[in-house]
Amino acid sequence: MLTIYGIPNCDTVKKSLDWFTKHKIDFVFHNYKKEGITAAMLKDWMKQQDFTLIVNTKSATYKKLSTADQEKCTKANTSVEVLQENTSLIKRPIVTKNGKIIAIGFDPATYEKLF
Repeated sequence: MLTIYGIPNCDTVKKSLDWFTKHKIDFVFHNYKKEGITAAMLKDWMKQQDFTLIVNTKSATYKKLSTADQEKCTKANTSVEVLQENTSLIKRPIVTKNGKIIAIGFDPATYEKLF
């Protein structure tokens, strides 16, 4: 089963959800705002992918962080707590299959190759 992680008001997430729906691919949507994200899951993702692919340092949320929290986001082991408190910092969507990341972000060409 595919799980798409994100927040529902994000345009990129909306595009991804629409793409999967249009292509009749079953998925579960995990809303960070309502369901949160565990430290264990973030750490697992950071083992699968470089943490810089998961932390969105270009977001408005990142720019609003204190200097100390921005500094924490420069290392995988210290970024987890900040990401849990500020889920909008997590790049989105993150698409997983059986717990393994298969895509980060919306890219129709990548989705076409995978599905």
